[in-house]
Amino acid sequence: MTVEGVLRHLVVACVLLVGFTMYGGSVPLPTSPQLDWSKYEIGAIIHFDMGTIQGDQGCSESQMLTEDLPPPTAFNPANVSTDQWMESIVALGAQYAVYIAKHAYGFTTWPTKVRVESIQDEYQYSVSHSSYDGDIVGEFVESCLKYNVKPGLYYSLVQNCYLNVWGGVVYNTSLHENQVYVTQSEFESIALSQLEEIWTEYGDLTEVWFDGGYQQDIVDAISALLEDTQPNSVAFNGFGISKNPIRWVGTESGHAPYPNWSTGTTDGGDPDSTDWCPAECDTTLQNGDKWFYDKWVGLRTLRELQQVSARLCVSDNDTDGQIPDNAVQRYKEFGDWIRNCYGDNGKIVSTSGNTTKLVLLTTKEIDGVTVLGNTKVIATGSSIGNKRIEVLTLPESFKTISLAILSSTDTPLITNFAAHNCASM
Repeated sequence: MTVEGVLRHLVVACVLLVGFTMYGGSVPLPTSPQLDWSKYEIGAIIHFDMGTIQGDQGCSESQMLTEDLPPPTAFNPANVSTDQWMESIVALGAQYAVYIAKHAYGFTTWPTKVRVESIQDEYQYSVSHSSYDGDIVGEFVESCLKYNVKPGLYYSLVQNCYLNVWGGVVYNTSLHENQVYVTQSEFESIALSQLEEIWTEYGDLTEVWFDGGYQQDIVDAISALLEDTQPNSVAFNGFGISKNPIRWVGTESGHAPYPNWSTGTTDGGDPDSTDWCPAECDTTLQNGDKWFYDKWVGLRTLRELQQVSARLCVSDNDTDGQIPDNAVQRYKEFGDWIRNCYGDNGKIVSTSGNTTKLVLLTTKEIDGVTVLGNTKVIATGSSIGNKRIEVLTLPESFKTISLAILSSTDTPLITNFAAHNCASM
C-alpha cells in the first residue's frame, strides 16, 4: 500500500448493519420505517411548553406534591415562529424533528377536545385555555412540511402534574392550586384519547416518543391505536407496542456505548438478539443536561459537539418561542462543520467477499476513516450499525485503505466507505 495523504478520520459511512442480516433467512431484519429512519442520521427534539415559560425543566414530582401549579393562562409566548425553528434544524442538517406535544406538566400544546368526566368539562390545561392563540403542534407540523423536515411528536404517558400523576400512577394526595382529581382509569382514558388526537389530526409522523415508557395495563390499547393511526412511524421506547421500535441508548451525554448493535433492546444492544431495535442517542445543546431553555447555563462548544455520537440534538426555545441567536449560530456552525468534514474524500474501487478497498482520489490531508490499512491495523471494532466513524489519535498518511470484516452473521453490504480530514475545519 502506498502512503500519500494524511488521514485521521476513517468512516464506514452508511454501512448499514442491515447489510449483515439482509439476506439471511432466520436473522432479524429491519422494517422499512426502521431502515428509512436509520438513513436520516441527524434529528432535532424541540422542548417548548409550560416548562419553558416557568423557567424549569418540566414539572418535577416534588413540585407536583408540594407546590401550586401555574394556570394555563401563564403560557403566554409573544413571538412563536415554527418556521424559525426549522431554519435552524435545516442548518444543522437534521432530516427529522420531534416536538414535545405534552411534557410532565400535562399542558398540551395543541387545543385538545378531550373531556374530563370528573369535572364534566373539557381538559383545561391546553393552549386553547392559555394566553396563546394558536395550535403549536399544528404550526410545527406545517413548518416541517414546508422545510422538508419529517415530523414526529412526543407525549409523556407517565407524567401529568395537573392530574397529580407520576410514574403513570394517580397519587392519592392533597391537591394544590390548578390540579384536578381523576381516577386511574380516567387518567388512562384521557391519555389514550389525547394520543388518538395527535396521531390522527396531524398527518403521518416519522417518529413517536414514549419518554419513560407507559402503563402496562394499557399496552394493548396503545399498540392497537398506534397500528391503526401511525403504522409507519418508528416508536422511541416502543419495543412491545410497535412493529417499528427504536430504543434509548442509555445516556443523554451524547456519547453512545460501544459496541452498539441494531439488535437488542437495552443500551448498546445485543448481537445475539432476534429483536431489531436500533438505538437513538439524544443529547442537549445547552450545558448541564438542560432540555428546556435556561439562559444561565450556556451552550456546548463546537469542539464538544464534534465529539458526540448523538443523532438527536435538542432545540431549546426561549420564553418568546424562538431559538435564541447564539443557539442559531451554534447549530449552523455544527451543520457547516459536518457538511465540510464529511465530503467526498475517496472512492470504493473494489469489494471482494468481506474486504472493501478505498483509494483516495488525490494526495491530501485526511483525518477520518474506519478500520484497516497500510499493512498495519489502524482501527478495530465489533459493530458498525448504520455508520461508524473512527477518529484516529494522530493524522496518518495513506493512499489505499482496506476494510476487512472477519466475522458476520450474513453477507455484509457496504454502501459507502470514506476517509476525511476534519482537523483543519
